[in-house]
Amino acid sequence: AVLPFQNQGDQSDAYFAEGMADDLRGKLTALPGLEVVASSSSNDYRDSGKPPAQIARELGVRYLLVGKVRWQREPAGISRVSVSPELIRIIPGRPPTVAWQRPFDAALTDVFQVQADIAARVADALNVVLGDSARRDLGRQPTRSLAAYDEFLKGEAAAKDMKGDQADLRRAIAYYQRAVALDSMFALAWGQLSRAQSSLYSNGVPDPALGAAAHAAGERARSLRPDEPRVYLALGDYYESVGPVDNQRAMAEYERGLRLAPNNVDLLSAAASMAASLGRWDEAPALSR
Repeated sequence: AVLPFQNQGDQSDAYFAEGMADDLRGKLTALPGLEVVASSSSNDYRDSGKPPAQIARELGVRYLLVGKVRWQREPAGISRVSVSPELIRIIPGRPPTVAWQRPFDAALTDVFQVQADIAARVADALNVVLGDSARRDLGRQPTRSLAAYDEFLKGEAAAKDMKGDQADLRRAIAYYQRAVALDSMFALAWGQLSRAQSSLYSNGVPDPALGAAAHAAGERARSLRPDEPRVYLALGDYYESVGPVDNQRAMAEYERGLRLAPNNVDLLSAAASMAASLGRWDEAPALSR
């Protein structure tokens, strides 16, 4: 489980620390051989004060990735990011131990490489063998625009796992829209924009224009990154939420994502819920594992 990272910078930078943890969770989830707890569960332990052994027991995991983040804005305009991740091993009946720990300090322009390095070293500590393609995927940058990435992270914080109220979702949509305006090739931002619009549509704003925008954003994400599993989460959410609802099509999109990332917990959860809605009861328990 990747727990929310602690922000050690200005209070207004809390969204950046949370975004770092979310991105690392996404990178680790994509690795074969690892099962990672969904953010909707692990984020419940933000500032909980519970001991690691209790958190691990409640989440049913053997390892916790925790960390501290500081975004340092230098007077000369050259920002740096400091990340102190720690992988904690939990063995029942024994005190928790540190399986791996290493501080990183880099220019903000290298933030994606820092994320890739942390994910690779966590995998190594867990004895997960990474092939060349997996290592390349870890190093893949979602965007070349740090300004767009910043807006994207603000959108992620506002959306609250797409469970925010109408005001939260509208704020998230505005952030995502600014992200894709700054980088029109930012596939994940397009996908999350689509999800936020679909969620707002189903959350009391059934505006046909909003539904059309959600569909267009999801298809834009697919055209940019057809190999990205989270794109299909966005498309599945659209067909599940926007009228006329098409549960069969939603399930097909979730299944496409799962073929790319069989252990993606968000896709598994969405597919399990949809399988139950479709009466495919024999599939739901396996998908919700």
